[in-house]
Amino acid sequence: MRYSWQEFYVAALLELQPEVLRQRVGEAETAIQQRLAELRQSDSSSVEEFQALDDALRMLRFLESAECKTTRTTGSSPHPDEAAL
Repeated sequence: MRYSWQEFYVAALLELQPEVLRQRVGEAETAIQQRLAELRQSDSSSVEEFQALDDALRMLRFLESAECKTTRTTGSSPHPDEAAL
């Protein structure tokens, strides 16, 4: 079964442009949080979807910390040896 939040999640996972990645991750997290709220309101017992949502949030946070951190540190200032050139 496919859920609407998965489209945002997959878009974030497949994003190759670091400057767009944060936006995609944010969109996916918002969609996931909305779905979690819907499930809680309806008292749904969809253990499988709750697990999938939790796994997706963990992956997005890992992706953002790994990819966005790398982008910030490598793109923000020149390498010390390059400044002397």
